[in-house]
Amino acid sequence: MHIFINGRFYSEKDANISVFDHGFLYGDGIFETLRAYNGKVFKIDEHMERLFHSARLAKLKIPLAKKQLKSAIIFTIKKNKLKEAYIRLTISRGKGELGYTTKSNPNIIIIARPFIKYPKNVHEKGVPIITYDGGRVLPEVKSTSCIPLVLAKSEAAEKGCFDAILIDRDGFVTEGTVSNVFFVKNNIIYTPKEGILKGITREIVISMAKKTLKVKEATIKKSQICSFDECFLTNTSGEIIPVSKINDKKINAPGAMTAKLMKEFEKEVESYYAKRH
Repeated sequence: MHIFINGRFYSEKDANISVFDHGFLYGDGIFETLRAYNGKVFKIDEHMERLFHSARLAKLKIPLAKKQLKSAIIFTIKKNKLKEAYIRLTISRGKGELGYTTKSNPNIIIIARPFIKYPKNVHEKGVPIITYDGGRVLPEVKSTSCIPLVLAKSEAAEKGCFDAILIDRDGFVTEGTVSNVFFVKNNIIYTPKEGILKGITREIVISMAKKTLKVKEATIKKSQICSFDECFLTNTSGEIIPVSKINDKKINAPGAMTAKLMKEFEKEVESYYAKRH
């Protein structure tokens, strides 16, 4: 594996950064997870927009322009001779003195590895999830400071579940640890509006669904979960993932609406690449 660090490639064994890097010391950094289909990065411009938005909110100056960063991502994929790829782009605050500061000497790290698909039953039969009280401190920033998400994901795993839906202090549903969440009731799609990181896949699904269906971005109480007919998660790696169970509530998965959107998403990916050839 060839790992990109600040313009150079290193082997996995030699890819290192300083112990004084503020990303290591304080979780002070941002990241993006991207996916390549047949060697082409899906929605790379949208990912760059979100990355730079996170950087602005975190007061972190990215030393490369969007065009340069995109080129570095594409070159990393080619360097690793990948077609179907999972890409993790991390930008840390960089090496500095001990103590909190926004002064930075950023490190840019790009890891590209072969994409590993979820087992077939994840999409064919759906996944169980739990609810978890907690969440991100700054949801709009895709931050490397992920302790609340690690704890939520760990509790889900301990209970044999795929993920956890986060519940904020006021009892409202926000998002999954690595996903956004959608619900369906009476042919209307609902998804949390606030306190979330707006995923790229989430935005695609909302745009697709609005063409023929009613979509409501709204506040959703934890107590409402049991009233929904369908539920699904969205993220870059899994695209649309049906949910078969939330805590003790079983759900038909994939439901008709979820299955319809899964097929439409496949067409969206095909259309995206058809326009670029």
